[in-house]
Amino acid sequence: MTTLMKPDRSTAEDQPPFLPEPRGFEDLGVNEGLLMDLALKEIYFERSPTAIEISRALALPFLLTERILDNARAESFIHTVRSGGYLEHQLQYALTERGQEKVRECLTRSQYRGPVPVPLTQYYEVVRKQTVRNQTVLREDLQRGLGDLVLSQEVLDQVGPGINSGKCLFLYGASGNGKSSIATHLRNVFGGTVLVPRAIDINGQIVKVLDPTIHEIRSGDEAPGRLSDPDYRFLRNQDSESRRDLRWEICSRPVVIVGGELTMSQLEFQYDSLLRYHQAPLHMKAAGGLLVIDDFGRQRVSPRDLLNRWIVPMDRGVDYLPLPTGETIEVPFDLLLLFATNLHPTEVIDEAFLRRMRHKVFVPNPTTEQFRTLLLKEAAVRGLAMPKEFMDYIIERYYLQGEREMRCCHAKDILSNADDIRRYEGNSPQLTVEILQRAGDAYFLFA
Repeated sequence: MTTLMKPDRSTAEDQPPFLPEPRGFEDLGVNEGLLMDLALKEIYFERSPTAIEISRALALPFLLTERILDNARAESFIHTVRSGGYLEHQLQYALTERGQEKVRECLTRSQYRGPVPVPLTQYYEVVRKQTVRNQTVLREDLQRGLGDLVLSQEVLDQVGPGINSGKCLFLYGASGNGKSSIATHLRNVFGGTVLVPRAIDINGQIVKVLDPTIHEIRSGDEAPGRLSDPDYRFLRNQDSESRRDLRWEICSRPVVIVGGELTMSQLEFQYDSLLRYHQAPLHMKAAGGLLVIDDFGRQRVSPRDLLNRWIVPMDRGVDYLPLPTGETIEVPFDLLLLFATNLHPTEVIDEAFLRRMRHKVFVPNPTTEQFRTLLLKEAAVRGLAMPKEFMDYIIERYYLQGEREMRCCHAKDILSNADDIRRYEGNSPQLTVEILQRAGDAYFLFA
């Protein structure tokens, strides 16, 4: 996974759909028994929480939380222990002996705790409304998002339409020329935000979707009047139609990048036998965004098996996932798939699959002028001068005499070696031809 970066672009058209706060249990779309279980778990783990703290943990409006607690008291599962004030939301709750037995029974079924899951039907509807296929990338968007990469306009003009397809983009070419960098920088091109649920309820099975290593929460993007703090909601009694459903987080469009570590199990529901709930597969976590398969062809799973797994979802926009119960669940497959490889396409994909990948982009070696630009950029980052004679020396010694091809990564790698040498020499303030020669000789292999 890579470090998250905030997209540059966000327009009114890119805002996620608004889901109003649920008014009754029927609006939640889950079994009322699950609501009771989650409330009791919060009281068990948090030790005498207030009603408002339980409301916040479950991501529910206070009035619904209050009803759940009333039902729990009627069942003799909880009792009040003290109060931080005179209002209902300030009461603190503890489990009775019967309540403790109930929680132990709940934990044998699932140790999930937190926000109330959303129903699969609602998840399906939301993903469709915020589909990545509605994203339109213009030439200026791509120039801005990939502006700090040294790429030809020809490459950019092939990448842009591939993004607009909303289906699949295939990058190929020699290693070190920026395919992974293009994929990483595409998060700067994808604009707007999407709704991501904390968890989904699928016929009583809980599937966690929100992943802090992938999803960048944009809670500061709340629209005016759509306040989300439960304390404010309770005290102000704001109209529920102007408040959103807090079981969904507002996030940047996700970008998931995986490499050689990808396995087939990551493309299925992953059941945790200790915690007794599921993790969503990678393509569900990437819904509405981008899933990058870097170093394609070098995964533990064969390229044929991987593509066979996705051939139907890519064509139809839906995937079929099995649950341990034996059920098969239909989920939306809504994302841009990006494959990047330094192998020749025919080595990893047969003609039938290549035909389905309509947008194939060759990322070539840099030209001499592009390589000079890369050297200047890397020197500027380090606050160093890069005179023309230094660049001429590098090109002559390592590429003309050395009869090797240029790669985009060489400029950064040579200057990184030079940094190491300068520190070894007591932080030499400037580059010299001698330092560049030592740096290059350490980097390249000589026969």
